[in-house]
Amino acid sequence: MPTSAPTSTTKPTLRLQHLHLPTQRLAALQPVLDSVGNKLGLTLCWDSQDGELLVLERGALTVSDSLLGGLSAKRPSIWIDKGLDDAFLAGIVRQSFADALEALLRDLTFHRPAAVAHAGMVGSDWSPLTSTGPAASSTPDEQSCLKHLHELAHGGLSGRPLAMGYRDHGALVLDPQTGQSFVDVGALAHLRASRRLPQVLDEVPVLREPKRRALDVMLWELGLAASQCAPPQAPANWWQHPLEGLSALNNLQRYTLDPHCLAMARLLRLWPHSPEQLRLHSDAAPALVQGFVQSVLLLRLAFWH
Repeated sequence: MPTSAPTSTTKPTLRLQHLHLPTQRLAALQPVLDSVGNKLGLTLCWDSQDGELLVLERGALTVSDSLLGGLSAKRPSIWIDKGLDDAFLAGIVRQSFADALEALLRDLTFHRPAAVAHAGMVGSDWSPLTSTGPAASSTPDEQSCLKHLHELAHGGLSGRPLAMGYRDHGALVLDPQTGQSFVDVGALAHLRASRRLPQVLDEVPVLREPKRRALDVMLWELGLAASQCAPPQAPANWWQHPLEGLSALNNLQRYTLDPHCLAMARLLRLWPHSPEQLRLHSDAAPALVQGFVQSVLLLRLAFWH
């Protein structure tokens, strides 16, 4: 897709290089570029050859961290989910992409577009060789949410629905009696974009645009969003402590098609692996490893060895 012409000579222009995204997907995401660009005073445009930012479609290609590092040339990178061809998922994907793009651009300090190229890849400040693992940076609300999720998933909370929400982004309700969850589109989009857990609510709210999702599928996504939290009741040295996977990991495609998650599931089915070993042998980013560990523990697909 050709690069769009800048709409104003006074605005900095940032190019988003994409790796083989189809024309229809680029067109579907163009309004996001226009909206975020207008909000931040930038001209954002697609470029198939080069750019200050790199945009990749999750699951469209499998690359190792080293190869991705070469492709990115230390540029900030953004992953987008598939689903733009689905009526329900399209809005979620666009909102997630908008939130991620705006958050990234707000975090970068630059005076001219070229400065963005030196900002470094998102999440690259942690070394896989560290002995202690990624530091937890969760809030008390997130820790409380994760505690409630484990209680619900493991038969606690007396079977009552659990309500959670984000300020200005909607809410979701988990119902263990029916095995279903009901989630606002905005809350799901924010969950995926921010990868932060919502706050537990005292009362079940009126959902704005509720969509039904299987409870276990929703728990998987919430586990991934707990990547900032230390796993509840984990050993003190949990990053080096082995996990043992159960046979149910063979059916992980119910929850994700992410190649790194599927690789970590295969590793756990072979023999116990610590999160650190999963990181080294799957080439997954540390945050994804921690989210994966949270999800498999939450759904009892694995346990500490």
